[in-house]
Amino acid sequence: MYCICCGKNIVKPGTFIKNKWKSKTAPYTEEDFLWSKDEIEYTTDGIIQIIHAGYGSNHDTSSFIIAICDDCITKNLEDGTILYFGNQLVPSIDSDRIEKSKQTYRRRKNLDDALDI
Repeated sequence: MYCICCGKNIVKPGTFIKNKWKSKTAPYTEEDFLWSKDEIEYTTDGIIQIIHAGYGSNHDTSSFIIAICDDCITKNLEDGTILYFGNQLVPSIDSDRIEKSKQTYRRRKNLDDALDI
């Protein structure tokens, strides 16, 4: 799938997931898998996620499949475009990373406000 930042087709659903499906009705292609109702549990080279637009958006009540590659995640975390929220497996280790993300966001926001961007 194409990364929403760099536009490269490098983020893929994990191959082991496709191999676990044995029934004739289960998705076998990347396209079938992306539009299936099954949760994407594993990806290579990035994140694939379904996002939902809330009320007030021009796209409210719509859902979208997006992907972002690992390189763009790293780059966008550094400048505050993407914010770190936490670790699903070990939430207790995240306080430093969360605080760093908050600081990066505040710094960028304050600079933008000062420059009236």
